[in-house]
Amino acid sequence: MTAKSDRKLEQQKAAAYGKAVEHASLEVVRLVSSSFDVDPRFHDEGLEIERFVTQNVRGFEFIETSRSLLGMVQCKFWVQRASEKTDDSAEDSKELAKEEKLASIDARYLVLFKVSGEHTAESLKVFFNQIAPISVWPYFRVHVASLSAEADLDIPPLPLKKLVHKVKAAGNYVNPEDKPSQP
Repeated sequence: MTAKSDRKLEQQKAAAYGKAVEHASLEVVRLVSSSFDVDPRFHDEGLEIERFVTQNVRGFEFIETSRSLLGMVQCKFWVQRASEKTDDSAEDSKELAKEEKLASIDARYLVLFKVSGEHTAESLKVFFNQIAPISVWPYFRVHVASLSAEADLDIPPLPLKKLVHKVKAAGNYVNPEDKPSQP
């Protein structure tokens, strides 16, 4: 393939994704399972910790008859002892730290979008993989904050997540206040 044909293909994919974004509406985000563990050593004085978060789409399907895009997103948060970096045992320290999860939260969410119009399987896949994790994120942030507070874990809130799309031209966006008034 040439660079020109690659660019055209990418533009087509971007247009198909944009169409899916335009025609989709979020209907449901539902927590369907959750597990929480905390090791009593979490409260040890002077303990240095590291925080980790992952999100993964665990499958989805498009149901043509109801125009429903339905799937699962798994979110994991864990805290472990900070790995001590020494020249001799850097790898050993990392392995030990991985084994010592001091707190962990694993949650699965069902996500349902209604999608009107015609879309390719690829555009729906890209849409779900991009938008579903971001749709779930506020719910997971609250879940982690609530469990952390109940367990008296001194953990700052998870950060905000934003999906930023590149704007091709400022003319694509109009401030409603700048529109001419209609008689």
